[in-house]
Amino acid sequence: MAFTNNFDFTILLFLNRFVGKSRSLDELVQLLSDAFLFNGVLLVAILWLFWFNDRREEARVRLLIGGAAAVLAGLLSRLLQLSLPFHVRPLYNQALSLTWPFGVGRETLSHWSSFPSDHASLCFALATVIWMRNRRLGMFAFFWASITSSARVFLGFTIRLISLEEPCLVF
Repeated sequence: MAFTNNFDFTILLFLNRFVGKSRSLDELVQLLSDAFLFNGVLLVAILWLFWFNDRREEARVRLLIGGAAAVLAGLLSRLLQLSLPFHVRPLYNQALSLTWPFGVGRETLSHWSSFPSDHASLCFALATVIWMRNRRLGMFAFFWASITSSARVFLGFTIRLISLEEPCLVF
């Protein structure tokens, strides 16, 4: 028996209704989820735009510190994945009976814990740096981070599930 807070579970089940219906949709979502171009590269490109358009030393130092903090957020998330109790990805949780997406191998990410998400940590940290520099582009960056993170939920790769069969820490 698996459960999570109702909001997360509702989103997961809603998105999973569309999984496996169209090979093209599943492959497009997988591209959004996994391709570096669609994940962090777009956000890093915006940071580079700021870097080359603003020659002020103070602005560049802030961007450098913000970028380093974003990378540290991703690394911290990965360290937590490795040190906290293992959380099976929703796709592999038999109790959920999720539909398997087209094009996703049966062993994909099965050896990585699903919580916390290093992808989401890095993308939302980069979006925060962008938002601090430019509110309009920052709103776009948060939107983009939400889209790429939602793609991973669609595929069943990540969401904070608590299973009665496995030990876990509740925050």
